[in-house]
Amino acid sequence: MKHKTSSLKKKNKKMSHYKTQICLCVSPGCADLKEGDLAKELRELVKEMGLNEGEKKIKITKTKCVGACSHGQVAQIVENTQRNGYPPNNALWLKEVHTFSKERWIELFKYLSENEDIKNKDFKFVPMEEIE
Repeated sequence: MKHKTSSLKKKNKKMSHYKTQICLCVSPGCADLKEGDLAKELRELVKEMGLNEGEKKIKITKTKCVGACSHGQVAQIVENTQRNGYPPNNALWLKEVHTFSKERWIELFKYLSENEDIKNKDFKFVPMEEIE
């Protein structure tokens, strides 16, 4: 039996460090809210800001439906709390991100990279239901 060593190497490769991951919903309903490839634009912006590597790395990940369609296009913030992620910003869901300007994204990335609590900033969040 022949093994694919290249795919085995990829499976055993350590995950690249990131401080913050932004999971961007790109399901058809959300992605139609903004023309173009928002995730690609954000990756380019992160790179321009020098946040695509190192201790402050921000990773942009596309995701399918997260079930929050009534809040416009959403993005979930995931802080790498096993390393240097900032716990107060972990598991926050931003809503209506399709309305963000380039300047607004820069502001968000700056806050995240500098460990500023974004709950105290002027962002809209998806309300989370309490477990009963």
